[in-house]
Order: sequence, then C-alpha cells, then structure tokens
Amino acid sequence: MLSPEDTIRRRAEVVARDTPEGAVLVDMRDGNCFELNRVGAAVWSLLELGTTLRAIGEALRARYEVAPDVIERDVLAVAADLLKAGLVERPRAETALR
Repeated sequence: MLSPEDTIRRRAEVVARDTPEGAVLVDMRDGNCFELNRVGAAVWSLLELGTTLRAIGEALRARYEVAPDVIERDVLAVAADLLKAGLVERPRAETALR
C-alpha cells in the first residue's frame, strides 16, 4: 500500500504520448497500452520530478480547485494503479524497507 510520503518512478520501458483527453502509455516490454485521463496524465508527468506523492498532490492543488483529501485520494489511487500495472516502480532503497 502506498502512502503520501512514498515516491515512485516511471519505468524506462514505458513510452507516453499526450492526448487531448490525457495520455496513452505503452509498456514496450509487452505492448500493453493504458489510457490516463487529464489528472492521471498530470500525475504521470509530475512523477518525473522524483518527489513524494504528497508533493504531487500539492502541485495538483495549485492547478485545480479540489479539496486536499480528494486530491490525495486520487493521487494515491492513480499511483497504485500504475504500480499494479508495472508502469512505475518504487526506488530500490524504499522497496528494501517494506
């Protein structure tokens, strides 16, 4: 289970392309495609910064007028879905602690 203090990183084997509705991700290891809405695409983009999921939520709150608890829940849900699909990974040091 992910927490707001966790960090995850995008896997190098995943290619992303922006769309008017969000983004499409292609896992080049197996060819599976995934579609993200605008918020999911924003989370994906912010993962590049290497910050915590909480920091990603704070960045999104600056863009959208949404309650902090709603943003946090949505960021954690997107991150969990990306992790489950194998599109992101936890940094090695963090993985070893769990």
